[in-house]
Amino acid sequence: MITQIDNLDQQKVSKKSKKQKNTLRQLRRAFVKLWASHRKRKAEKIALHQLMHLDDSLLKDMGLSRDELVSIQSGTLTFDSMVKQKILSNRDQACSTASVRE
Repeated sequence: MITQIDNLDQQKVSKKSKKQKNTLRQLRRAFVKLWASHRKRKAEKIALHQLMHLDDSLLKDMGLSRDELVSIQSGTLTFDSMVKQKILSNRDQACSTASVRE
């Protein structure tokens, strides 16, 4: 009888520790995602800051306008949405055809 009670107690502890381990794994995953998101935002902020210091002719050569940078800075446009809208890929395509012509 005592061994059965001990076995039940061990099973309860085992289930509890599994739940705790799962919770810790979930917390770790959430932290990793949060940290990656933070690093991405920081990198985008640095890139935007560097782009804002370029003159308009250089921005135009890269296929960007100051208005787009201001939109990114204000939060109405993101780097990701620019890629999704193929703004950057169109720029790259235009640059490659321009270099072929030269």
